[in-house]
Amino acid sequence: MGANLIGLGHILYSRLPIGIPANQWPIFKALEGLEPGEFRQLMSLGAMQFADKSIRLTEEAAEVESLYFAISGDLNGDKGGRSFKIYPGELIGEVSFMLGGKATASVTIEKGGVYYEWRKDKLRKVLENQPQLSQAFEALIGRDMAKKVASGYRAEELKVHSADVELQDENIGGKIAAPMSIKEA
Repeated sequence: MGANLIGLGHILYSRLPIGIPANQWPIFKALEGLEPGEFRQLMSLGAMQFADKSIRLTEEAAEVESLYFAISGDLNGDKGGRSFKIYPGELIGEVSFMLGGKATASVTIEKGGVYYEWRKDKLRKVLENQPQLSQAFEALIGRDMAKKVASGYRAEELKVHSADVELQDENIGGKIAAPMSIKEA
């Protein structure tokens, strides 16, 4: 009987937004699709950061050490010399995280901006050992990427040519080229 009550309590806690700090509510709402328990676990793996100066989060064609979520502030991107705006509520570094390649763009958050940072190595280690959280997180990244593509958002920056993209795929033991080419209409 006691074990059943403990189990029921665990289920309720994982499904109810109890214990989510007020400063994380905007993130919880933006990361739709995560159960409250999954969200709390994900947030425990990272840290909220405050930009006290302009900070370069990613550098195009360089290794990416972290995955970021923009909470507030001015963010700017640059890909191949083309500048674009990044908005709060977006993930940064998600392509590199999912595909294992280098940064596809340089991204800077300006002084006063707020973001959440997950170290890729720490996040990967936990996700490898927790398939349910891993599935939820991959779905979250998939939704973020799909929203960007479906809205035609930053259409110029989304143009990809297979000759320009090289990805790491550990499952096949080497580098692969992107299997598609998106060209101007």
